[in-house]
Amino acid sequence: MTSSEATPIPLGEVTSQHFNGGNDSDFRFVAGDLAMPVQLMDCKEKPESAGPDSTRTPFLLVFRADVDEAHLMQQTLEFKGCIHGLEDARIDNLLIHRMMRPANMPEGAYYQVIFN
Repeated sequence: MTSSEATPIPLGEVTSQHFNGGNDSDFRFVAGDLAMPVQLMDCKEKPESAGPDSTRTPFLLVFRADVDEAHLMQQTLEFKGCIHGLEDARIDNLLIHRMMRPANMPEGAYYQVIFN
């Protein structure tokens, strides 16, 4: 199945369980014609961030890419894109933020995606 054939998961239905065991999976950020392979480094639930009407437990994803300063995705602090690589599914319309490398993680370009 190609990336364009992957079924989109509605944002409101995405939970941290979609990423359980994902550290061994191949993910890609896709924005328009650009794509970048990334590795899921952390998936952390944030139950204290839930609002009174929350329908899911908020969570944070941290991804790592090999440093490539020539890659256009690595030349911006944030971009709108998709995550591909979830068992024939994708998550569209995400705001993906570049972040500083966490002290306990290997060198690389780091990104976070927050689901409230």
